[in-house]
Amino acid sequence: MSDYHAISVSSKRNAVTVAFHFAVPSETNVAGKNLSDCVAEHVAYLDTTEGIPVTQVPNHATDHATENAALIAGTKIEVVETVTFNRWASNATKLAAIEAAYTALESTMDDTIRQDYKFWGYNGDVT
Repeated sequence: MSDYHAISVSSKRNAVTVAFHFAVPSETNVAGKNLSDCVAEHVAYLDTTEGIPVTQVPNHATDHATENAALIAGTKIEVVETVTFNRWASNATKLAAIEAAYTALESTMDDTIRQDYKFWGYNGDVT
């Protein structure tokens, strides 16, 4: 499985749109639901009701079937970001910028997922 996929390059060649994939923490939220189940339900909802696919990576389901299954199951989550760099930089420098963006996102991703899905599936009554 890949940590990221470059999916487009800007016309000025100074930015690339990247789909980053991160593991979802194996924890439960306030409602007692596993975070992976919350992510899977959210992905299915977006796909069904809003037509937003599980991934923006072209041909992902066929070219990366295992990873695609993890996205559908909610054990991985996709974050799409644009990474900018000097268009005249070397390929190694550009790849380093992409990997630095991944590392920066990864350092906050667990907390972001915990917060985004903290109350997913919670039911309560007002007394």
